[in-house]
Amino acid sequence: MQHFPPNLAAISDAYTQPALFSEGEAPAALDRAVLDSIARQGLWDAMDAFEEEAGVRVEEARRSASRSLHDITSAIQRGDVGPALQ
Repeated sequence: MQHFPPNLAAISDAYTQPALFSEGEAPAALDRAVLDSIARQGLWDAMDAFEEEAGVRVEEARRSASRSLHDITSAIQRGDVGPALQ
């Protein structure tokens, strides 16, 4: 399984000056936004790794919807609009 770099925050001073996403609910909201983006793109291994490392989870209904969305958009990109019309 792949992991995100442990020094991710050190890559840019933008994370520390000012201290972005560090107060209140902001860190958890950012984690959920990143996870939603990963899920919508169909990056399932990355989603699993991010869930494990960030300690956040995608609810099963949202996971299922993300898989359906990815399957439909993949079909459209192949020229098959059938799944989108169902």
